[in-house]
Amino acid sequence: SKALGVPVVPISAIHHDGRKLYQLYYEGIEVEREKRKVHIYDIKLISYENGLITFSATVSKGTYIRVLGEDIAEKLSTYGHLISLNRTNIGPFDVKDGHKINEVNNQIPLLSVYDAMNFIPTYKVHGDTIKKVKDGYKLTLREFSSDLVFVCTDDNIPLAIYEKIEEGRYKVKRGLW
Repeated sequence: SKALGVPVVPISAIHHDGRKLYQLYYEGIEVEREKRKVHIYDIKLISYENGLITFSATVSKGTYIRVLGEDIAEKLSTYGHLISLNRTNIGPFDVKDGHKINEVNNQIPLLSVYDAMNFIPTYKVHGDTIKKVKDGYKLTLREFSSDLVFVCTDDNIPLAIYEKIEEGRYKVKRGLW
């Protein structure tokens, strides 16, 4: 899409033929993004001053707020783009529960990575599989259907977060060791 004749860079980690869309864009290859169904659970107008709209939204996974901002402008028969974007929560985590780094000390209980990942299904590994996970091997996990799986050792040492690539098959999304 274009706003005021300026191309909007599709900064997207969505893959097309095994490559991220933004990588393709910077190589001069523009791929039309497929429309996908998202849910806007809640949207609130916070302010409207001097042509600037401030809003908050609760949305499903895969919703691009920058695109939502463009869509709102289009519905208002004008042009628009996001000036700033602040994520206030994701999953069970909310920014209001956070602390500034200089406030953290022995008095504030911090979550372990293991405890922080309790909202993602957990798969425990041992023996040779630990090295395979650390080396980035793909895993066959037929017992899971979720998009993400938290992988740790039998004694709860975090190793990685895996993402589904196809039914029953997962690859490393983020190493945690």
